[in-house]
Amino acid sequence: MSVDACIGTDSHVTSLEHVQARLTLSYNRRGNLAIHLISPAGTRSTLLHPRPHDYSSEGFNDWAFMTTHSWDENPMGAWTLEIENVAGASDYGTLTQFILVLYGTGSTSSSSSEKPQAGNGSCKTLDLRQICIGRL
Repeated sequence: MSVDACIGTDSHVTSLEHVQARLTLSYNRRGNLAIHLISPAGTRSTLLHPRPHDYSSEGFNDWAFMTTHSWDENPMGAWTLEIENVAGASDYGTLTQFILVLYGTGSTSSSSSEKPQAGNGSCKTLDLRQICIGRL
């Protein structure tokens, strides 16, 4: 997934604090899954370890997996989500949602032409489709 870190908006992130991968994923035995997120800088974070005693077929519904391993990295670039089946070849599932939510700081601009826009519609967090998911 290619990320522009909300460049050109008041929510532009240049230095990460933490990242959430919000997933909706069906799977016939979710305990057989390992999930990893790789940042543009190459940092590989384990979001979910396999759990051999988790036999649930409920999957994950808008589940927020969080990592701090990419602390202080620039989030711009290609992010990779790895979903690995660590057991039987007969397991199956479908990923239906992957939203990456970036938390961090942006650089402050000294230019008066780039002042944050005021108003009730200011967006704090955008998903990768540039849809606001958090208001100021």
